Amino acid sequence: MSGKQKLPGSSTRRGASRAVVNKEPSKPKIKLRVSWLKHIPWSVLTVVMLVSGFVYSSIFLGKEFYAFLDQPIRNVVVSGDVDHVNVAALKESILESGKLGFITSDMERLRVEAEALGWVKTVTVTRFWPYGVELSLTEHTPVARWGKGSLLSADGEVFEVDDTSKFQNLPVLHGALGQELELMATYSDLNRQLAAAGLIIESLKQSSRGAWQLVCRNRLKLNLGRDRVNEKISKFVTVFKLSLHKQVEQIEQVDLRYTNGLAVAWKAPKKELKGKSQLKVGS
Repeated sequence: MSGKQKLPGSSTRRGASRAVVNKEPSKPKIKLRVSWLKHIPWSVLTVVMLVSGFVYSSIFLGKEFYAFLDQPIRNVVVSGDVDHVNVAALKESILESGKLGFITSDMERLRVEAEALGWVKTVTVTRFWPYGVELSLTEHTPVARWGKGSLLSADGEVFEVDDTSKFQNLPVLHGALGQELELMATYSDLNRQLAAAGLIIESLKQSSRGAWQLVCRNRLKLNLGRDRVNEKISKFVTVFKLSLHKQVEQIEQVDLRYTNGLAVAWKAPKKELKGKSQLKVGS
């Protein structure tokens, strides 16, 4: 038998076969270019790093960092033209209210508390580090006493003070709350007219029925009634200059509620001037 014999189950090899491997397509490489960083100023990078550090601290330190910032208020600074405000009492009040915390303390509440102490017209409250607040104040300017224990400001606002004895030179105004501006205007008009007769108003009162009564510094009392008060004072000044000024020390009060005249009540009875005298004034 010539040639090569085939073995059973064998096959003729025509060359070595190669295994086929499916390869995934390679991903494109990403090149990180940082050359643009060279164009950013170092000052900007510094700020970004500081802010990033602050944010990181706030997030990861959490409550501990917040507690560090929100400690009780320790410093109180009072600024402005302060002549009458009790600065020590004001600081004590703010420190007591500021125990809640530098951040959590309500600045509006502190402002309201400061205004409630008296004399304070306006106040601005601002925080400053570390753990401090500044109160910038303006005070009321008193122009009159109001009732027995209060003062009236130039803006027509009634405010409470501990002691009004230092302001005895100011006139006293009495009236219903809400009528402050009306009393101030009436006082100004009447006092200006009386000044022409050498008289100065010490107190002015408007009753619940609207009747006006004033007392001058020489203790002379004038009853004006409810209407035409400026007209009545004008007539009184005329009569006073003509004759009453000569006997002003003996006059207790003058009643100006008459239409065309006035009545004089004397302090001490005299034969020629006993009781009341009525004078008619031309209209």
